[in-house]
Amino acid sequence: MRKDGWEPCPRCGSKRVEQRGKLFFFFLPLVSGGCLVWLGLLFFPFLIIAALLVLCSPLAFLMPKMNQCQDCKYSWKVNKEKGVQAQ
Repeated sequence: MRKDGWEPCPRCGSKRVEQRGKLFFFFLPLVSGGCLVWLGLLFFPFLIIAALLVLCSPLAFLMPKMNQCQDCKYSWKVNKEKGVQAQ
């Protein structure tokens, strides 16, 4: 394992793993809410959902980094405590 927390997928062993950080989880609801604002102008309930997504986006900074396998879509929390293996 490298010191950044990357590791192969524990479920299928694939090396096609992406790391998702706090900024990813911050911008995902922020951008989704921004898109829903335009739909909210046509249909009011979407405006409420958009506001909730935008207001909840700062909570993403409380989430841990996550790894996600691109083959089997399995997600797991990054574990940096295992140490660095020699390469």
